[in-house]
Amino acid sequence: PPHGHAAGSAIKMLVRPERVEVASAGAGENVFAARVLRDRFFGATRQIEVAAGNGRLEIETAMRDHVANVRVPREAIQFLNAR
Repeated sequence: PPHGHAAGSAIKMLVRPERVEVASAGAGENVFAARVLRDRFFGATRQIEVAAGNGRLEIETAMRDHVANVRVPREAIQFLNAR
């Protein structure tokens, strides 16, 4: 496999918040419907925590739009052993 882990093995995904993108539905691979859990403004940026799929993601963005979907680019994902 491209990520170096056997099929069926337990893994964790690591994604830097600035690499998660606000997206429109159907905007390519790795797009998830998102529900905003927390939204904090810090001047020119905002930090948003969303529930997406079975997990939570943090986003760092300058966008001021409503967040309904997020995209995690394949090259932004690091896979780690779950143990």
